[in-house]
Amino acid sequence: MKKKQQKRGKYNAKAPLSKKQRKKLEKRGVVIKTRAERERMPREKKWLISLIAAICVLAIACASFGAILLARAIEKAMYDPYASVFDTLKMGKHLNTKELDEDFYTGNIFNFADFEASDSYQPMTMADMDAVIDRVRINHRTLSKELQKQAVIGLGDTVAFYITDLFKGAPETKEEEKANRLVIPSTMQDYFGTYTSPATIVVGDEFFGKDFDQKLIALGAKPEDTVRETRENGKISLSDTVCITYYMNKSKKASSTPYAEEIADRYVWDVQNASVYKDMVRVDLDEQLDARLSQALVDNCPTIGEFFSFVLEDYDITGKGASSKDDYKVTARVVYALTEETTKDITFTVPEIFTESDGDFYALNGKTATMRVTFLYVDDYELPTFDRAFITDTLKMEITATDDAGAVAEYKEKKLAELNEQIAVEKENAKILAALNELVKKAQSSEAFLETTSNTSQIAATIEALVTRTLLERCLRAYGHPPTQAELDEYTVMIANTQGATIADASEYISAVLSSEGKTMLQRELLVYHIFRAEGMKITDAALDKACTDYLDSLVGAMSDPETHNAEYFVQLYGEATLKSQVRRDLVYAMVGEFLLGANRQQTK
Repeated sequence: MKKKQQKRGKYNAKAPLSKKQRKKLEKRGVVIKTRAERERMPREKKWLISLIAAICVLAIACASFGAILLARAIEKAMYDPYASVFDTLKMGKHLNTKELDEDFYTGNIFNFADFEASDSYQPMTMADMDAVIDRVRINHRTLSKELQKQAVIGLGDTVAFYITDLFKGAPETKEEEKANRLVIPSTMQDYFGTYTSPATIVVGDEFFGKDFDQKLIALGAKPEDTVRETRENGKISLSDTVCITYYMNKSKKASSTPYAEEIADRYVWDVQNASVYKDMVRVDLDEQLDARLSQALVDNCPTIGEFFSFVLEDYDITGKGASSKDDYKVTARVVYALTEETTKDITFTVPEIFTESDGDFYALNGKTATMRVTFLYVDDYELPTFDRAFITDTLKMEITATDDAGAVAEYKEKKLAELNEQIAVEKENAKILAALNELVKKAQSSEAFLETTSNTSQIAATIEALVTRTLLERCLRAYGHPPTQAELDEYTVMIANTQGATIADASEYISAVLSSEGKTMLQRELLVYHIFRAEGMKITDAALDKACTDYLDSLVGAMSDPETHNAEYFVQLYGEATLKSQVRRDLVYAMVGEFLLGANRQQTK
């Protein structure tokens, strides 16, 4: 019975007290606490609490949806290199997307015959590898002596010279020389060198082409062989070669009026037809000027170094004949005469470096020419021995061969495969750019571009950054280290010269490129962006990371000191975000390009 009561009590321990139990406990003197009756909540308060709860639920839902939108925005910024710039634009303002359906960029058959035939994209052979090794040795040369006159000019040396004459072909007689002589335009004087500004080249850099460098080395010349002897006083004669400054002005009645009146009565003339101005030019008095002007210079020159003037009556400076004759005032100064000038002739095949704007020089492309030069000095450089130690220690290439001959052979094989892979990539990139440029032309003719002259600072900065990056990379690979501003300016001037342009520094070059090509570049960027998005292309994190690694490897591989200029160096130099942005853009171009080339291959099968 006791166990049963205990069990029941335990079971009912939390049960409410009945009236009977309450009375028994009160008789025993037990004080029983009672709970106060809970007040009822006002209806208004119930509504307020319900409203707050609803708002909280809605806030949670909005936060979740906002997180999704934010994730999409982050994904867009990560995967789309144009997100930070192009997505801020109203694309409809720049592009008529109705003109840019898929048929617009897949309905083209691009013609790449020129790329297939171009020498620039032909695979290299083992026969080319000796020249490659020479280039590597030049890149690792060391200066042994400066301004030598005794050293024979060789591979890797820096040579300063001026060109006294340039002839078509290989003339053998004076008559043939006169018939084939080319006058070097003043705009190309820096390119070919003058007395005051000699041409300076590195033998092996192929500034005037590979054949020129080879013929120069074969010449076995020393600067002392052609050093000039100058005469800076006394009279001149028709047999002299002189360095002279002179100008000729057409004037009224030049032979009969006093000089002061003549100045006031001078015609307004244009440079080409009514005047001649030459500054510090080399002149063979008995060959390069007509007999009348040469004799007048000799007769009127009081002494070398002094200014003098005279009048040429009924004289033609245009070459148009008797109808263009007039009177001219000539003012001149013979800077010095050359008592002795020994020159060397180099007959070589001219590389295709001239454009139509270069006049007569354009016809020299791929033809034989003879350059007559006078050497001034040579910086003598020593080239490293190309052996196993150089390949493994300096070039950091892993070689299995243990002997020098085997190591060189292994290097050639590996380097040949690497170079041909680069050529294939360059060829593919050139095709992509050609295809995109064709699309730009097509879009222009179809009025797909509504506006591409926007002054949006962001997009202008994007295009300028692209031009600057391209220039920096070229200079970086050329020097083998991050260039100083002076080196960048020097390299840029050289690039401009090869393109037939004259600029002062890198900033002027960038401005010139933006001025001439900026609009086309912007249109190309807009098209690439449109195709990339329209085709639903994406760049994964893995692809971006790999591309960044490959890009950094290519930069480091071009450095002469890869241990110092390593991947970490370039990340810190340019910034990780900037590098990723550049690489993303490259990937987008590659993906769009491969898409276009793939469509082209399908149509041309």
